[in-house]
Amino acid sequence: MNNIASITEYTYILGDRVIHTPADVIKKYPDLPRSRSWSREYKLPRHLAEQCAHKLINRYHIDPDSLDLILYSTSLADTVNIGFGPYVQKSIGAHRASVLQIDCSCASLSAQLEVAKALINAGVHQRILVIAVSHMISRLEQAAQQIPGMLLGEGATALIVEQGTPNFDIYLEKTGELELKQAYPERSEDHDWHHHGSPLVFLSNDLTSNRPDKSIWPLISHALNHLLKKSKITIYQLDYLLCSSPDSSFLTMLADKLNFPRQQIISSFDHTGDLAQASIGTSLALLSEQDIVPGQKIAFIDFSRDGQYLGAGLINY
Repeated sequence: MNNIASITEYTYILGDRVIHTPADVIKKYPDLPRSRSWSREYKLPRHLAEQCAHKLINRYHIDPDSLDLILYSTSLADTVNIGFGPYVQKSIGAHRASVLQIDCSCASLSAQLEVAKALINAGVHQRILVIAVSHMISRLEQAAQQIPGMLLGEGATALIVEQGTPNFDIYLEKTGELELKQAYPERSEDHDWHHHGSPLVFLSNDLTSNRPDKSIWPLISHALNHLLKKSKITIYQLDYLLCSSPDSSFLTMLADKLNFPRQQIISSFDHTGDLAQASIGTSLALLSEQDIVPGQKIAFIDFSRDGQYLGAGLINY
């Protein structure tokens, strides 16, 4: 099987409201983001996905009928069964494209890119649209006023993966082999499921910082080392490392553990809040608007906070 998959275009959008975290809250919880992007209450995930997809195809003059497949993921779906994929397909006029939903929590983008790469390399498809959406908090405004809810942001990212000069690789960690911290509380008669039975059930956890469970460290190290070894480079040859929306303290610890310069570890968390599966694509697009130049090597790590999903990637820009 030929390696011909290439990420050629990408973009992002943020929710159309900027919510600043109160100074007294930041003083008490310094790892919270300074601001978050939220959507208007009437917007659904499909609205963010459609807006981001239109931005991508218009900016790069992409013919929607050249798309063979739309891979998509979201924090919350519009409907129980099909999510927003068909809406995006219709909205952008991608009449030839089929749709497929892939959700691995905050590590969804790695899984989507792995699938896209395999399908392109196998010759099944020639051009694939990948969309990841973070959307939940504007639906639950009351919950968002709690301290844990102040971590979360809303936005979307879209990428094109197509046949071309190969420029990226993905590794998905085998997290199921480890004993992991439970993300959700156990059901019991005395548990307040009226409050915690919502999509924000994890607000019952201590989320005053976005720091993952400590079991994530060996996963990050193993995934990144595997990826670098496969690509025949060392971590010191990387120009940037993107990380999916952890707080600044976590990024400092990550730099220390990897012996990698802190200023070269990029996350949009402080300004956007936790964008979940849209984090890596957003950070990549923001970085490309500033310092990135052709020839640089960019690694990324995206993971769910509980360690149940984790992926790593390398992009040769």
